[in-house]
Amino acid sequence: MSSIKLEDVVSRVYGTWTGYVLALKMNAGGSQTKEKNQWLHEVTCEYLTSTPDLASDELADWIENILDTEFDLIMDDGSVDSVADLLIKCSRFIRAGDVQSLQKCVDRLPSEEAVKTATSTSKKAEGEEDDSSDEDEGETTEDGDGDAAGSTGKERGSKTVTDEDGWTTIVRK
Repeated sequence: MSSIKLEDVVSRVYGTWTGYVLALKMNAGGSQTKEKNQWLHEVTCEYLTSTPDLASDELADWIENILDTEFDLIMDDGSVDSVADLLIKCSRFIRAGDVQSLQKCVDRLPSEEAVKTATSTSKKAEGEEDDSSDEDEGETTEDGDGDAAGSTGKERGSKTVTDEDGWTTIVRK
């Protein structure tokens, strides 16, 4: 079987998803962001393992629901679909024992260092304070590629917008 485990793939995919990493950096899940992140990794593995015929759109809806309820985050940049598709493909490669295809899939992901660089260059809109408060409506930050697949060298940038109710949405520029 494969030397790459599903847990490793899930961790790598979420760890290279620029929009999600930026949300973690901004503590989108509140004081329990780290715990929620770990929990998301675990339940994603369980869901993929227990539902072998899972469709990509079903997984995307499931991820969107968790991001919304646990992180108050709406990814409106299309990256959830890419992440779900990638997770489905990789879990099927693992199940089939297709090590070569799995390795190719994982190798196409951006490095975690590239994601760190992209999220570190994100900045708040002019005039915004660093700490979050009830006055952070209209907050806008920019980041690099919101797509975890990262298969193109182009920067497809996205931005995060926090509305008056505190909901953070990541949208394409």
